[in-house]
Amino acid sequence: MHWLDDTASPDNVMTQSDLDGLIQSIDALRKEIASATDLEADFKALLLDMVEALRRALSEYQIRGASGVDDALGEIMGRLLVHLKVVQENSKSPWFRRVFDAAMKVIKFGADAKDTKEVLGGFGQLLLEVVK
Repeated sequence: MHWLDDTASPDNVMTQSDLDGLIQSIDALRKEIASATDLEADFKALLLDMVEALRRALSEYQIRGASGVDDALGEIMGRLLVHLKVVQENSKSPWFRRVFDAAMKVIKFGADAKDTKEVLGGFGQLLLEVVK
């Protein structure tokens, strides 16, 4: 069973509580990154920008719905491509993995199962190409 298969069920609708929990986890990640002393300034700024895009998408979810998540994903992908050298230099960083995992949770929250699988597949593939 694929880890996203359970999202196809109409019984598995995300609640306001789920949204609030996800926002809290994104805020906690932002605070951890901001206070980290082991990150180069340009990498830290990139991570914070990515997390801010996720936080904004979640905060505006009730207004913009999944399109806000799509916009956040586009913003993140753009930042990754613009800052390709920073991404490649830090691709093995656990911080990078944590932000990537947070992005996956937001994408899963914001899209229906079919679209999510397509987006995740494309996002993951592009990310692998970027960090080579």
